[in-house]
Amino acid sequence: MENTSVKAEKRFLAEFDDLQMIGCPGSSQSSIAKMKHLLTSKGFELDDPRIKDIIVIIDALEAQGADIDFEMFKDLIRPCYTFFRRILQNQLVINDYDNYYKKTNKLFEKLKKEDCGGFIPNYIPQLAKVNPDGFAVSICTTDGQILNFGDVDNYVCMHHITSVVTYLSALEQHGQDFLNSYIGTEPSGQCFDSLELKDGIPHNPLISSGILTCCSLLFQGKYMV
Repeated sequence: MENTSVKAEKRFLAEFDDLQMIGCPGSSQSSIAKMKHLLTSKGFELDDPRIKDIIVIIDALEAQGADIDFEMFKDLIRPCYTFFRRILQNQLVINDYDNYYKKTNKLFEKLKKEDCGGFIPNYIPQLAKVNPDGFAVSICTTDGQILNFGDVDNYVCMHHITSVVTYLSALEQHGQDFLNSYIGTEPSGQCFDSLELKDGIPHNPLISSGILTCCSLLFQGKYMV
């Protein structure tokens, strides 16, 4: 029977051979070009934390006019082998990324032309400056595949969206049972700026009373003297 190291060597060689079979646009058909094309064509950003160290190395090699050989390939993907293998074998949430992107973009363009009404509130200076014609959609799958459409590079005022981030941060720090004693998880039926309580605690973390409570719980005790 083959020992573990021989089996591993064969697996790495099979993955390297699969990489060589990839065709990429442009004149360069180097292993570096193929690897970058593989990642981007499946919807992964090259600054993804799982692969950013690999990209730094291959960018340096590319600048020197060098390429990846088999031995270097093994060293590069070893820390994220399972992740890289899933990409090569297309075992991803979106396994036909190009088609999914085109269909989603078609829906985006259709929605962009519709008049949804509404108005820009002017009671907060930052909100009053927002371009009413701005429209963007960003999608990230559980695998980390990303789709961006429209004005995704424009800064926006998060405003009450921060309540979600604040609640999740408090949840991560303290756990659900602890938070349940301070904040409810039921609909309030009130406006977002409501300070109303139910049984002495806010209805949920998405109204002002809940947001303020979440903020008071963040890093509790860490900065106390």
